[in-house]
Amino acid sequence: MRRRESKLSLKDRLAAAAVPIAIYGAIILFTVYGFWDQVVQVESSSLPPKEDIVQATTVDAAEIEEMAEMLRQEEQQKEEEVREEQERLEELKKEAKIEEERVEELKQQQREEEQKALEIEKKRIEEEKKAEEQAEQRKREEAERKRKEEEQRKKEEAERKKREEEERKKQAEAAEKVEAEQLFGSYEGAIKRAVQDNFREPAGTSCAMRAVYNVNVAQNGTVQAVRLSRSSGSAEFDRAGEVAVTFASPLPIPENPRLYKHWKEFNFTFSPKGC
Repeated sequence: MRRRESKLSLKDRLAAAAVPIAIYGAIILFTVYGFWDQVVQVESSSLPPKEDIVQATTVDAAEIEEMAEMLRQEEQQKEEEVREEQERLEELKKEAKIEEERVEELKQQQREEEQKALEIEKKRIEEEKKAEEQAEQRKREEAERKRKEEEQRKKEEAERKKREEEERKKQAEAAEKVEAEQLFGSYEGAIKRAVQDNFREPAGTSCAMRAVYNVNVAQNGTVQAVRLSRSSGSAEFDRAGEVAVTFASPLPIPENPRLYKHWKEFNFTFSPKGC
């Protein structure tokens, strides 16, 4: 405000000084012309009036010089004020630029922090997702491991039971076979006698002759098939023995449906009666 008032004062004073300057110019012209008139008139006039004129001229020039000095000072002051204003504006411009740079730096810093926060959040989400996937994978693997263990346990249990069942059956069959052999053995003599009763000895038969036959019988003892398994060395003897087995049907065998499977097919060794 002070500088603005100074600028207005300077303009007013310049305007006010314009009139004295004009007067000063007129006075100079008047003085020059008047001076020469006075010189011409000196010869006819006295010296004192000349002194008065010179003094008046000197006073007017001093005032004008003072006013000119004031104008120079005001011009210098104006230039100084303009320079100061320019410096102030430059300083404000620098401050504005610094502030702009500071704000931009803050914005950049904020953007970087926001980007960093986004990256951290993204990484956190990815890590959580990865952890969840790993947990699910471990869960699936654990479930698969337990399933396989259970499957293996059941398989081993089934195999164990199967082995036990097979062993039980094997033992039962062995016991049953022993039982069947013992029971069937008690009937072998009766079977042999039945066959010998139907045997017609061919010529040349001796007690040394033995023929083995594979015999298939029904559950009631009916002979279903007879095949020579081992020859006695005599075709006539072998043939007579086969016929005797067929004619002895039904053979005297145990009446036991449970054990029948053990003697439905058996080997029968035949020898002549009395041997």
